[in-house]
Amino acid sequence: MKRTQARVEAYDKLIEIGEKLYLSVKRSARMGNGKFMTVARWQGEYRVMTNGKLDLAATLENLKKAQQLLDTAFP
Repeated sequence: MKRTQARVEAYDKLIEIGEKLYLSVKRSARMGNGKFMTVARWQGEYRVMTNGKLDLAATLENLKKAQQLLDTAFP
């Protein structure tokens, strides 16, 4: 499978599963041909700040959602 095709298929899966899980995932601004490939991005900030400090529990929940998205899209 070519890189371009793999990237498009991965993007489509992430967007589809993201919508089903009510997660805001968007297309990466740059989808170049370098050594590493960014397929999609978490929309907004995954880190949650409360009173100027990192809210660790809320941030971990966002990271768990991101992991669930990846685990569901790529079992």
